[in-house]
Amino acid sequence: MQFLKTDKIYNMVTIYAHKTHPGAVIPQVAYGNTSACFDITCIETTTIEPKSSAVVPNGLNLAIEQEEKYWMQIQLRSSKGFKFDLIPHYGTVDAGYTGNLGIKIYNVGDSPVVIEKGERYAQIAVIPKPNYSIVELDDSRWELFKVSQERGDKGFGSSGK
Repeated sequence: MQFLKTDKIYNMVTIYAHKTHPGAVIPQVAYGNTSACFDITCIETTTIEPKSSAVVPNGLNLAIEQEEKYWMQIQLRSSKGFKFDLIPHYGTVDAGYTGNLGIKIYNVGDSPVVIEKGERYAQIAVIPKPNYSIVELDDSRWELFKVSQERGDKGFGSSGK
């Protein structure tokens, strides 16, 4: 059986990695071109107490050149979020940022959660950044715009069950 092929060409983006700690692990992609993210490894066992948060150290600076039209988003590895009551602080890492990659994790559960040294606990997604502009509208133009949109101001649950 042959699967459908695509001829789409995606741009290669270079991620620059700098170790700020000797135990830091340079990220690797787990499954080649099929992995949407790359994993981040803990360098110091960290306990996240219930109803609390902690910055889990990884000893890395990661950057994309400022001219690139991409940014990085910090996420938990799906196994961490699924098996434990953890939520990451969804950080946005803009192209050109060269500072520390602090990853804050919230424990919303009732039990402490330990992230072990050497454990892959978070992941980074590289996301294209579209060009955009923001246009200010006065009240009358805003009303005209609103009625031209199918969804309009219908909020949560407006599409039914």
